[in-house]
Formats: sequence, structure tokens, C-alpha cells
Amino acid sequence: MASSTDIPQDQSPEPKELFRFGGFELNSRARELNKDGRRIRLQEQPFQILRMLLEHAGDVVTREQLRQRIWPASVYVDFDHGVNNAVARLRESLGDGAATPHFIETLPRVGYRFICPLEASPVVNAAAAAVAAAPAAPTPGPPAAAADPQRSRRAHIGWLALILLALAGTGFLVSQRWSGTGVSTSRGSSDAEAQRLYVMGMTMLRGRGIDRDPERAKQLFEEALARDPRFAAAHAGLALYHFHKIWPELTAVEENTRLGRLAAEHALALDPHSSEALLARADFAAWRARTRGDAAAYAQARDDYARAIELEPANSALYFNFGRAVVWDDPALSERMFARTVELDPLWDAALSFSALLLSQRGEPAAARTRLKNLSANSLISGAYLPTQVTLEHQSGHLDEAALLLQQPHSSVSGLEAWGLYLSLGDRAAAAAALEESPSSEVTAVLQQAMRASTDGNLEEAFAILDRHCADFPLTHILDLPTARLALITGHAPRARALLEARLPDLVRGREPVKARNVIPAIDLASAYRESGDAAASRSLLARVATYLEGADVPHWPLFSYQRARAYALADEPEPALRQLTQAYSDGFRLVWALDLYPQPLLYIDSIDQDPAFARLRNNPRYREWRARIAEDNARQLAHLRSHADAATQAH
Repeated sequence: MASSTDIPQDQSPEPKELFRFGGFELNSRARELNKDGRRIRLQEQPFQILRMLLEHAGDVVTREQLRQRIWPASVYVDFDHGVNNAVARLRESLGDGAATPHFIETLPRVGYRFICPLEASPVVNAAAAAVAAAPAAPTPGPPAAAADPQRSRRAHIGWLALILLALAGTGFLVSQRWSGTGVSTSRGSSDAEAQRLYVMGMTMLRGRGIDRDPERAKQLFEEALARDPRFAAAHAGLALYHFHKIWPELTAVEENTRLGRLAAEHALALDPHSSEALLARADFAAWRARTRGDAAAYAQARDDYARAIELEPANSALYFNFGRAVVWDDPALSERMFARTVELDPLWDAALSFSALLLSQRGEPAAARTRLKNLSANSLISGAYLPTQVTLEHQSGHLDEAALLLQQPHSSVSGLEAWGLYLSLGDRAAAAAALEESPSSEVTAVLQQAMRASTDGNLEEAFAILDRHCADFPLTHILDLPTARLALITGHAPRARALLEARLPDLVRGREPVKARNVIPAIDLASAYRESGDAAASRSLLARVATYLEGADVPHWPLFSYQRARAYALADEPEPALRQLTQAYSDGFRLVWALDLYPQPLLYIDSIDQDPAFARLRNNPRYREWRARIAEDNARQLAHLRSHADAATQAH
């Protein structure tokens, strides 16, 4: 319920132009936010929210009031998702935290209040007095032509920028503006042969309708650069090659991260207007956000993707990589990006795969399954949709169907995913075989060694193996999350806390909200706080976790009902925890080893039977009954899988 200080629906404050608070200054007429003379970029919706909160500083601005003023129903349909994202971006710009706010206080399910005192300003006061004394005037349109033609031009550019910002804020710009063919703004090479080699390299790297060959692509980029060392797009191509090696291959992640970032920055130094260079830098910024919990890197990635698209609106790769980067934070935007990718490039199988996965995320697994089957039947590349089909089936609890897909030719599902799937079914021999068959890199080699120990129940050994190698990956922190989980399981809570706080720095400081991509380690961190004796920190973080998990943009997968149960169990609320476990089972929760969130490098290698969140609930008869039902169902699925294998053997 809103407080008595809510602003009345029919009352608007006197307009102001300048607001000063906590070292910031918002000029509402110029639509600029500055701090210490440095301009801070704000998108339209965060700007409008900040202005409205400042106009009503100290009072509650309800979510409904924000909707009526900023999200009219005819323009924006998913208001809850929109306001949550806009407030999160605003907090990032202000360096504010939802848990310990200095500027914006959240009143759950009600609205927001600006709590920082406003600084008095003679200019502001004089402007307010002048406005109050002036007669009412109609809402102004674009400014009339001025005597100074440059001033008039700047004014018209300003109005055009406002219109574009408003369209971008509603999503209209994303779905409508980029419908032309466009021309690349990246400067090509004056050497025709270098240009040809570069185009061939990008074709081999991305592989539209053909099998990709990244190593051949790298060779072509290097040949192009041998002819023209200042060819920015070819440097960007090398950066994208290095990104492909780290994700999804996890090959030489430290070296490829370092080399890829250097190549991207070098490309931008040569050509600041190269869309491919911006794309490469955005990919590595998104990777840093994913592996280092860096909110500023995530904001930079979004800005770079948007700028690249602005420069080259007909480049399908820009939309695809943007959509992939925000798939867990902003699924609505992600879906629009993938749709635009396919408009420009109907053969982009990965974009079509993600679009189907988003159907499942919205709670339409049957529609997603049908779509993937149809896409697979018409793809030019054998097995292009198998990884997504496997993910969909095991997330939905159809482990036998997922295993059958794994056995198809051209399956490229990771050994970690196959290992967890077979262990969940109870087939340890198949799990061991999946480990042996998976490609090896410095990351997977360490994981495989620890996974064997984990499979055999040697959890202390598994923890020690991972912990020894965490420091080998200072750029990516790639092993920190599975190591922290095993630290919790084996009673090393202080080590788990240290790892997780280093891995989630902006989440800890309140600069980054709890979202799908970090909710699993956030719950682990709450457990580490509790086990290390910091109950207050645990409760505070669990409250943030609950706010996200009870929100409207949580994926409709059984995994997230399970995460709700973990959070309730850690908060010592057994009844809602057990209800959520029952819900997870009803939704199809059956994957009980190596729980992960595709496509992210969380890389957990433990089972739910070891989950420290349920330490105080594990002896509860209802919990044991829940776990027994899963074991029985998975045993039936394994029997079905084996009967299918027997029938296939007899048929041959």
C-alpha cells in the first residue's frame, strides 16, 4: 500500500530546469546529467524517471504514475519489465544500490522515492519563480527558426535526438528503423586483395549455410593484414575469432581474452567508426560482465552494440551478438534482436535457435519444441539445432529425449552438459564416457579431473583440484563459481565468500541487480554469508534475490522454481521452500547434476544432493519424498532410453 506522502494523481509540481544532488546536476531542459563537469549518458526512460523522482523528491512516485507518464499503453506493453530495467540502468548511472540506496529508495510493489536532499540553487529558484509568475502557455512544439542559423540547426538536431531517444526507449526504433539495406560505415582496405581476403574470412568465421572454419578465417585475416596492416575491419575480424575461441569453445580463455581485447581496441584506434570494431569490443565487454560481474562493462557492451547498429543497420551479426549478450537480462530486447537477425539473414541458425529457446523461457516449451524440430528439418547444416534441443529437453525434464538427441550424428553438446545429464539419469558409465569424449582445453582439463572426483564422492578432492587452479585465470575467473560451490559443500565458507565477492563485485556493492545470469551464484553468496556468521548480509542479499525471483521477468523454467526453493530454505522458511520444490517437480525438474543456465560459463559440477542451501531441510520427510520421486522418474527414463537402444541394436 502506498504511503500517505504519495503524490496525488491530479497534481503536478512546478517545473524546474536544474536539480542538484549529491554532486550531480540534472538539466532537464538540456536533458543532461553531469557530475563534476563530466556528462553522464542517460537513455530516455531512465532520464524521465529521474526527472519525475526529482520533481517529487521525498514523496513516493508509484509505478502506476510512472506508467501513465512514461509508458502509455499504446507505446509500451511490458511495463513491469521496462520500469525494472530503466530503474536498474538509472541506478548504474548514479552509482546507487537497491540494497543500500543513497538516491532512489524502492518500496516493493508500490514505487520509488528520491531520498537524497536537493541542493538549493539561485538559478533554479529564480527559474521556478519566473515560471510560477508567468501565465499558462500551451505545450511547446519544436522551436521556431532563430535569427542565428547555427543555433536553429542545433535546436532542430536536439529535437530530432529527443524523438529518436523516445522511439528507442519504446522499442519502436529497434523494430522499425533498421529495415533498410544500409551500407557499411567501416572503411575497407584500398588493397582489393586484402578486402577479398577479409570478406572470405568473415564468411568462414560466421558460416552462413556452410560449416564454420574459424582457423581458416584467422589465416585469411592475417593474410589481409600482411597486405594492409592498418585494415581496421581485419583487426576486428581477428578479435571476433578470439572471442569465438573463448565462447563457446573455452579454448585458451586467458590468452584469447587478452589478444581479442587488444585486437578490438587496435581496430577502434584505427577506425573509431568501424561497426565491426565496436562489435568486437562489445563482445569482450559482455564477456567481462559475464565472467567478472562488471556492471560498467555490461553498460559499455550495450552502448557499443547500439552504436554499431546505428552505423551499419544492415549487418545481421550486430543484432545477433547484441541479442545473445542480453538474452538473460533483457529477453524482450533479445527477441527483437534475433528477429531482426533473421530478417536480414534467414540462414542464421543460431539466431533461430535462441528465438525458440526464448519461447520456452516464456513458458511455451511445446511451441519451442515444435519450432526447433521444424527448423532442424530444413537446416542446411546437420545438427545445427541439436544443442538447443538438448537444452530444451533437459530443462523441461525429458532427460531420455535429451540423451537420444545426444546420440545423433553431428551432436556438438559439451561434455559437461552430457555428463550432468547422464548422471541425473543414473547412468555413470555413459557419464564417464561423455567426459572422455569431450574436447580438452586448459579449462576443461581441470574440470574433468575435478568432475571425476565429484562423481566418486571425493568432494574435498574435487574442491582442492579447482581451488589450485583458480589463480590460473585472473582475467576471466572462469573456475570461481564451481570452486565456491564446492567450498560451501566441503565446509570452507570463508573461501567461498572470498571467491564469490571477487566474482560478483558490483552485485555485492548494489550496483548490479540480481538477474537470471547471476541469481544462482547470488544464492551461493547468501549461503556463504550465513555459514561464515554474517546473518545480516545473508538476509539482505536473500531479500534482493526474492525481489527478482518474484518478479515478472523470471524465466518459466523448472530451474527457477528450484532457485526459489533454495532461497526460501536459506531464509529458514521450510514451508514455502517445500512448495517451490513441489512446483519445480510439477514443471519437470529432473536434472539433478551440474545445474547450469545455458548459455553461460557457470560450470557447476555437483549434485543437488550436496546443495548446502538444503542442509537444514534434507532430513525433512517431505524433502526426502520429493527427492525419491525424482529418482523414480529418472530411473523410468533410463529404462526407456535403454529399451530404445536395445530396439535399435536389434533393428541393425
